[in-house]
Amino acid sequence: MGQEYIEARFPIKCKGRSPSMEEILEDAVDVMVLVSQCPDNYQSISLHVEGCPHNGGSHGGRCDASGYKGVSCPYSIDLPYALDWMVRLR
Repeated sequence: MGQEYIEARFPIKCKGRSPSMEEILEDAVDVMVLVSQCPDNYQSISLHVEGCPHNGGSHGGRCDASGYKGVSCPYSIDLPYALDWMVRLR
């Protein structure tokens, strides 16, 4: 029996992020977070933001709300790759 594609969407209210990861928007933006697991890579889980006017970057993993380029979006990550990256920072 093969692995199937699994996904779920969750509504959130996001206030953007600054380079120090503080919320910066006065009014929250209503967006959806897509959580998915693909049969091609069943060991990873992806989170991706849908419908955010401030979301940018090649994979949508950046928050441009602060006006700074390169601020990571906390809702657009791939696990366990994000965890591997955090361990390397220590």
